Amino acid sequence: MLTDKETGKGIRSGIFDIPPCLIKPNPALSRTEFSDTSLVSLADSIRRYGILQPLAVRLSEKGKYELIAGERRLRAAMLLSLRTVPCVIVGTEEKYEFLSVVENIHREGLGMFDEARAIRRLYEKHGRNASKTAALLSFSESELCERLRLCEFSRAEMQALDSLGVGMRDALLYLGVPQVLRFYTIKLCAEKGLSGTEASALCSAIATEKGLTPDELESFAVKFIEGIRAIEKEESTVPTEEPQSGRRTIFLRDLRAFEISLSKTCATLERAGFSADIKTEKDGEKTVYTICVEQRKKKG
Repeated sequence: MLTDKETGKGIRSGIFDIPPCLIKPNPALSRTEFSDTSLVSLADSIRRYGILQPLAVRLSEKGKYELIAGERRLRAAMLLSLRTVPCVIVGTEEKYEFLSVVENIHREGLGMFDEARAIRRLYEKHGRNASKTAALLSFSESELCERLRLCEFSRAEMQALDSLGVGMRDALLYLGVPQVLRFYTIKLCAEKGLSGTEASALCSAIATEKGLTPDELESFAVKFIEGIRAIEKEESTVPTEEPQSGRRTIFLRDLRAFEISLSKTCATLERAGFSADIKTEKDGEKTVYTICVEQRKKKG
């Protein structure tokens, strides 16, 4: 029988001891992976000191409960074969959905894609209203939109980015790469051990290279990265002069350095939340470069 530790009164208030076997997982919970080492450590802490923070559950069908927050504590308790765990029972569906997302976002080790999927569920729950969802999570609308954009990656792309160990801003740069090339680009950056700057420049270059196929991608990327590294190596030996205006003049041997510089500039703009695109046109002996920059529109 369930007992209220505080008052001994009804099932609707206070903290209750509930058998873990009566608590079913919540498919909407954010976290999809749990560290075995972390769970064992938590189980040891619970064995010593007990569960200091109650789990949050809601009433489900046939006298069972659905977990809202505290899956790590529940799993650790099951490792210890505890007969009951302390729980608070949450009422409305809107409240439990919100608590589930917030509790998981602020837990250690939650990946950026797990977080993004959880935020998207809450966003859709509130009618795709960006300002309302951002306010609930104490985010700015731009921070919310950045996290929602992470959901545009396929599951395979998410796994590849996780293995690459990039942060959110660096991950978003890959969205500028055409869909058909994106997964291969992520894998290529990992295999070649590219730095963040090199990967950013490469993504911008691929985005502007029309008609590039997966079969051509590796050779294009290798030549581009070799070009970046060669230019960086030469920078210290490029002759410069100080004209009367006081401006520093750099003499370019060809346009390669200039084009790489443009790609880096576009990568920087992408990091800052802009959409940047370079168009190159040949007009006889002239080469015309057009850079289009626009602020990304907020969702909602």
